[in-house]
Amino acid sequence: MNFDADHAVAPNLPIQTNSLNMGYYWKDNALVFDPNHANESGRYLGSLICYAILFKLSPEKLKYQPKEVPADFAAYLRSVAAKQ
Repeated sequence: MNFDADHAVAPNLPIQTNSLNMGYYWKDNALVFDPNHANESGRYLGSLICYAILFKLSPEKLKYQPKEVPADFAAYLRSVAAKQ
């Protein structure tokens, strides 16, 4: 089912799986969209890119992943950062 932001009812939110930004959330009974701030996955990707650039090493072998980031998506983000 598609999410209709014009007729949204709290606390329902659209599916935001694999998003890199904060996305939609409810504040003061209003649906708000934040495209400017990174969520846990976005911060993880940023750190992986910094690691690759600073240490000139592939982040694909790193074991750490935030608990909020699914394992398969974390592996994908490591592969993306390795291509920088």
